[in-house]
Amino acid sequence: MRVLLLHGWGGSDFPHWQSWLAGELAKEYGCVSFPELPNKDAPKLQAWLEAARKELETIPFDIVVCHSLGNILWFHLALEKMIPYTIKKLVLVAPPSLQCRIEELSSFFPLN
Repeated sequence: MRVLLLHGWGGSDFPHWQSWLAGELAKEYGCVSFPELPNKDAPKLQAWLEAARKELETIPFDIVVCHSLGNILWFHLALEKMIPYTIKKLVLVAPPSLQCRIEELSSFFPLN
């Protein structure tokens, strides 16, 4: 199994649960990608989309785990039809409100 983890706003550095999960999944499955998306504290949708597209084009993932703003990134990829058919399981954890009004995240909203 190949697993992709997409963090949210501010990243998920140690000791965040996603860092722990990445280590545990690597022990179990061996292939885990946990990319640090660009400019994690002041993210821009286009930069995150480019980084996610590169990951999805590189490895045929079986499982994807998204946290917080990573969920919204995934929704944008789905709207672009960029989700590969190899994905067998998707875990969406703590997605932000679709009515989010946080200025730093404005490029991610609204979803069209």
